[in-house]
Amino acid sequence: MKKRVLTALAVMIACIATAQENTDYPGALQISALRDKALLQRIASSEKPSVGTAEYEALMQEISDKSLTVVRRDHNLPLKKFEKSAFLAFNADENTKYIADRLAEKGVDVFLFPEGTPNEEFYNIRYKLNDYNKIVVCYHAGNSLCADGTRRAKTKPDKLQFKMYASLGVRHGNIGVYLGDPTDLDAFDRDLKDFDVLIVGYEDTQYNCKAAAKIILGEIKPEGVLPVETKHFKKGTSR
Repeated sequence: MKKRVLTALAVMIACIATAQENTDYPGALQISALRDKALLQRIASSEKPSVGTAEYEALMQEISDKSLTVVRRDHNLPLKKFEKSAFLAFNADENTKYIADRLAEKGVDVFLFPEGTPNEEFYNIRYKLNDYNKIVVCYHAGNSLCADGTRRAKTKPDKLQFKMYASLGVRHGNIGVYLGDPTDLDAFDRDLKDFDVLIVGYEDTQYNCKAAAKIILGEIKPEGVLPVETKHFKKGTSR
């Protein structure tokens, strides 16, 4: 037993070190959310697929599918009623389409607010949202690996935008998606406990957005486990 524990620990350390050295792969926090030992060993391997290959794309998507963490959920996951539902994204970027397009195909109305959107537009949208029964709201918090290979730096959530994001959880049945480091949320007095469903993706990537859409639509079962304790979240969940 002790030997197996030590072996698993060694694999985890190797994976984290590899992720920190290679910005083409997810960082240590997201890798730590994985519980698939075979996948961890593949990530730690020195023979990982080259960036841009089909094998690389498949591995990246598998990492996302198995690491995204549902830290809070009820019977509203997956989303089943698409009529009178809306998708709202803060700091929307090119990765957002991988959630927005999937939901739009189901008839969900989409509202995207890119970085730099005037605060007045956020206030105006609140009135429109009163017409919807269910809302999926996503916050892109940076550390983005974009499809063209560029990376947008990690940013702290904007105080006013985050306040509105968190407030949308008060409405029954709403689903929250947070694409960023969950420890950054400790800077805010208001947590996200009001969301009936809350999905944490550790980085803003197209792969995490695709995985989030799959979880929302019930196409995959969430497997990730939150690897850190924060002021608002305990370790674990996604069971």
